Amino acid sequence: MSEHYLDRGEHPSLPESFYETFGTLRPVQRSFSLLSDVETFGSDVKEWTTTKTPERIITFKGGSKIEETHDYLVANGVHLLQKKSLGEDRVLPVPEGARSMRTIAGFIERDPQNYSIVFRLLGGELRAIHESNVGLPSGNWLDQFAYHPDAGEKYGAKVVLLPPYNTHERAVNAMTEIGLQLADTTNLNETTITQLAWEVHDGWNRET
Repeated sequence: MSEHYLDRGEHPSLPESFYETFGTLRPVQRSFSLLSDVETFGSDVKEWTTTKTPERIITFKGGSKIEETHDYLVANGVHLLQKKSLGEDRVLPVPEGARSMRTIAGFIERDPQNYSIVFRLLGGELRAIHESNVGLPSGNWLDQFAYHPDAGEKYGAKVVLLPPYNTHERAVNAMTEIGLQLADTTNLNETTITQLAWEVHDGWNRET
């Protein structure tokens, strides 16, 4: 799908089933998007607001490497956004309250007790990805993961890996790596970064 597919009246190539379900599609502004330009570069992964549903959606083509990876990770216990099929497209509805881990990092200092637990959940997801034998996410983890509230989960929240699910098999220590990423891309102080790195370490070793 293209970012120019906004209204079927103007763009009749927009699939009929898509328009019937979601109405007009508008690309989410970069400042509000869960997705990173760096991570999605070269892929057809897009994030939209719609006129017929309250939530945002993320889309990509079915039958692609992205879908293959999505299904493989889900089968191996990795938390992802729920996938729905609509014709040749795959749709991931974005739950209300979803935020990128980069945004969550910006909230840490105002509420460290509640938000730091999200990094423990991140540690658990990193371990699940590693144990699925695809390596670890290859980019900045603050951009590759998102948090959203989930009353059915132990801590009332879930951390999910975002498409296009880029990974590599380079050996890294999760605690060290998240510490470096936080230091490089946030203004958090050294004490807070160390605390969050330990949360990731704890989640890697104890989350189920």
